[in-house]
Amino acid sequence: MNAFVLLLFMMVIGAVIGGFTNSLAIKMLFRPYRPIYIGNFRIPFTPGLIPKRRAELASQLGKLVIDHLLTPELLQKRFLEKGFKHDLEHYIRRELKVFLEKEESISSLLDKLGIENVENRVTIILHSFISEKLEDIIRVYQDQSIKESLSEETLMSLEAQLPKLTTFILQKAEEFFASSEGKEKVGTMIDDFLKERGMLGNMIGMFLGNSSLIEKVQPEIIKFIRHEGTFDLLSNVLTKEWQTLQEKEWRELVFELDTETLIKKSPHLLQIKFLSIHG
Repeated sequence: MNAFVLLLFMMVIGAVIGGFTNSLAIKMLFRPYRPIYIGNFRIPFTPGLIPKRRAELASQLGKLVIDHLLTPELLQKRFLEKGFKHDLEHYIRRELKVFLEKEESISSLLDKLGIENVENRVTIILHSFISEKLEDIIRVYQDQSIKESLSEETLMSLEAQLPKLTTFILQKAEEFFASSEGKEKVGTMIDDFLKERGMLGNMIGMFLGNSSLIEKVQPEIIKFIRHEGTFDLLSNVLTKEWQTLQEKEWRELVFELDTETLIKKSPHLLQIKFLSIHG
């Protein structure tokens, strides 16, 4: 009986000592967080083992994550998974829908993010960029003709647009002369024409009347515009002008365009509309 009690007592004492030492060891791993000094003497085992070597542990954990957990191969594999792509697309669409439904401009959104005077900054950057690029283009191409500086494919592509340009010009001309504004312009032209003819013009105007002449001239102008010969005539004119333009050097065009004014006004030619676009 005494032996059993002694054995039980020793087990309890061993468990208490083991628990205390384990608890003390674990606490010494993490605590204290900083070294403790008595005067100039640092108490041993302070700070704890892990706080003492936190920089080394952080470096080793970083290497572990980079070398084994977040490798380029694993990230690429993750991005290529169908489920991930679907979830990412769904998330982007949802967030984009929320943003577009807000009555808020991009400019105000950037202001909230602490990015102020965006429009002025972009204007300055845009002015500098366009000025530099225009100066580079002028310096490189000013002694070349348009035909020399553009590729054969580009020249053919531009020339292929001439029939469309001809059609566009004639359509706009027809729309103008068929409108009330065009009718008024025809009347003004007739009045000026008759005035230049002196007495004969006055007599024609008196007998026929201005309104009557307008009703006769306006349909004829529209008929002239619609005629196939007019299309051919305008097409030939545009073709000849295009051929003449190809032989011109960029230097000539640059002088005609007034480069300095173009460079100064370049940011205003490209207004930054996206800053005022609402969702």
